[in-house]
Amino acid sequence: MDHLSRKDLKKDTFALEVGHGVEYVTTHKSQVARYGILVLVILLAAGGYYIYSTRQAAARELALAQTQRINGATVGAAAAVPPNLNFATQEEKDKALTAAYQKMAEDYRGSVEGTIAQLYLAAAKMDKGEADAAIPMYQQVIDNAPAPFVSVAKMALGQVLYGKGKTDEGVKLLQSVIDSPTEFVSKEEATLTLGRLLARAKPDEARKLLDPLVQSRTTISSAAVEVLGTLPPKAN
Repeated sequence: MDHLSRKDLKKDTFALEVGHGVEYVTTHKSQVARYGILVLVILLAAGGYYIYSTRQAAARELALAQTQRINGATVGAAAAVPPNLNFATQEEKDKALTAAYQKMAEDYRGSVEGTIAQLYLAAAKMDKGEADAAIPMYQQVIDNAPAPFVSVAKMALGQVLYGKGKTDEGVKLLQSVIDSPTEFVSKEEATLTLGRLLARAKPDEARKLLDPLVQSRTTISSAAVEVLGTLPPKAN
């Protein structure tokens, strides 16, 4: 058998399995008839789920596209050129956008589109000064969303908790992002954020975090230098 190629072996194995299958069907006709129905049901169920999941994905994409249309809508008396949207006031636009994101968050919880909606709604609450309402929204993302989005929610929630006096919880969340960065939040970005938070209360700890960033990427380096400039002189 040494002279046989991997392709030949695969062919022989396949032929052997087919042979076994033919033999089984020949000698177990009644069982095949009975179980064949079960196999058919399973295949139909799998096919139905595939169609369902495909339609769900299309529905999610459509919902996200609709929110983007609202987000890009103009405001004022001028009529929008289709398919663009127009709202008479900014308040009406904000209300429509919030409603669209709310529905998407409820209908597609745990999906990418649902997570985007949840993060938007949480940020909107923060803009209104409603931090207590935003906290559970960020936590839901942390509990249910894909990893890259979890890092975004941890960054936001860590800062919120720190600002509300829950410093240990806030630091723990940000440190978890530093330890496990993602394509959405780098280790340097998370470190810079934590350094900013610690700058006033724990300048020495902030300096330890920020000093290595000075040699980092340009934007991170500039931001780190800026924060370091606000720290009191290093104790001798």
